[in-house]
Amino acid sequence: MKITMILRPRDKRKIDIDNRIKAVLDSLQDAGVFDDDFQVDHIEMIRGEQIKGGLIRVLIEELPDPRQTEGESL
Repeated sequence: MKITMILRPRDKRKIDIDNRIKAVLDSLQDAGVFDDDFQVDHIEMIRGEQIKGGLIRVLIEELPDPRQTEGESL
């Protein structure tokens, strides 16, 4: 699966967006969204505009099974 996260910070403090990725993946797993974060093959993190209270928007997409893709070679 592919996960895209848009981080909208609550203020102008400097933050490392890579530190947020693991917390979000663990939370999604704990919530039962997927069995294991091992299933994630593509992660994208985007820093968005500041918003009061802050938030992280998460988009989850299913990727095609590469074993079923015809006509492609590695």
